[in-house]
Amino acid sequence: MLGYLRNEYAQSSNIKSRTTRKNVMWAIDSLSNRVRAFKEPPPHGVAFFVGSKAVGADKSEPVTFIVEPPEPFNTYLYRCDSTFYLEPLRGMVHEPESWGLIVMDRAEVTVGLLRGKRIETLRNRQSQVPSKHGRGGQSAHRFERMIEHAAHEFFVRIAEIAAELFLPMKDQLKGILLGGPGATKEYFYNEHYLHHELQQKVVEPLFDTGYTDEYGLKEMVEKATQTLHGLELTEEKRLIQRLLVEVRRADQGPRRVRGSPRSSGPSSSARSTC
Repeated sequence: MLGYLRNEYAQSSNIKSRTTRKNVMWAIDSLSNRVRAFKEPPPHGVAFFVGSKAVGADKSEPVTFIVEPPEPFNTYLYRCDSTFYLEPLRGMVHEPESWGLIVMDRAEVTVGLLRGKRIETLRNRQSQVPSKHGRGGQSAHRFERMIEHAAHEFFVRIAEIAAELFLPMKDQLKGILLGGPGATKEYFYNEHYLHHELQQKVVEPLFDTGYTDEYGLKEMVEKATQTLHGLELTEEKRLIQRLLVEVRRADQGPRRVRGSPRSSGPSSSARSTC
């Protein structure tokens, strides 16, 4: 990062405005000194805001803010502008919507949380359910009962993990997404293994996934796009798709848009081009 700032400092010497050049070079130099003060970055990263503000009579004074965000920064960004770029931090100010995530089969379960745009893996557990064998006779029936008992115990343990993680935050959960390969998830749901307060939050239909690990959580969230229509994670994709539709309509010429005027009265129509 310091190498990048040194290059920006050299480039800023080409700014034509003497006042702007002076302020930018000072800001970069000050920022470099602030960065050097950190031996290692904080757990969630850090945001530096360095610049100057007008105080009247063609005068300005320096301002510096250092912010450690409440959630991890996922990108590196350097921006030189007339205003501070605050969008990444603004997205952390409000409490994001939260959804519980469970992907499971008889061999494995992964429990996670979808918070805003972030998928957090909270717990992963492997089962001890033995695989079936091809022997016949009474031993086969006895072994089958052992398998079913082991599966039942594993489902009970999944419900206990879900209760431990989700019940304390049940009022903040928008819902619980349940998925996995095969019919195991349907059996788990239909047999009401989950605590009754969590059972009521499970979103239907359940989701088919090919995995039951962290990738399974991501796969399920992708498949839940329609269910989570208003969620911030999918809103960006929906807006892009809408933009492409409008662009295609624009290529086809003007279209009629119906709406209501601000004042009361009958609806009117107007001709508009996108």
